[in-house]
Amino acid sequence: PAPRGSKPKARAASRSADTACRGAGRLQNGWYTVKQGDSLWRIAERYLGSGSRYRAVHAANRQRIAEPDLIRACQRVY
Repeated sequence: PAPRGSKPKARAASRSADTACRGAGRLQNGWYTVKQGDSLWRIAERYLGSGSRYRAVHAANRQRIAEPDLIRACQRVY
């Protein structure tokens, strides 16, 4: 406990980008939630068997992803 009359210290937010969004880094019902550090290459490699299939992931998500190298944490891709 803080001494009487002292101001309480502000608590710093300790949530990382991965915990800021529900389901980051997991595939659920055909949708993958991007986690920090992901790339379309890594996603394609893990779920489609080859990183070179990143173009297929990009093509399926053109409405969400303008440039294949610009994806954001918490973004959902199909």
